[in-house]
Amino acid sequence: MDEKPPLIIKNKILAGLSTEEYQRLLPHLEAVDLPHGKVIYEMGGPVKYVYFPSNAMISLVMELADGKIVEVGLIGNDGMSGVAALMGEETSPE
Repeated sequence: MDEKPPLIIKNKILAGLSTEEYQRLLPHLEAVDLPHGKVIYEMGGPVKYVYFPSNAMISLVMELADGKIVEVGLIGNDGMSGVAALMGEETSPE
C-alpha cells in the first residue's frame, strides 16, 4: 500500500489549522505568483482576496503628504493580508 507523504504547508496560519478546518478551506485556496512590485490592494480600494504568503514577503506601504512612500509593515509566512475582508469590510483601510 502506497502511503502519501504529509502535506507541507509553508504558511504558519494555514499550518496551524486542524485537518478538518484546512480541508474545508482548501477548495477556496489557489497558489498565485506575485511578481516583485505587484500591488495587491490600493488604499481604499476593494479587497477581493486574502493572501497567505508561503515563500514571499508582502510589504505594507503608505504614501505621505509629500508623495514619499514609506514601508509601514511586512507580512511573511507567519501571517496573512486582507484582514479587512475577514472583518466584513469590502475595502482596504485608507
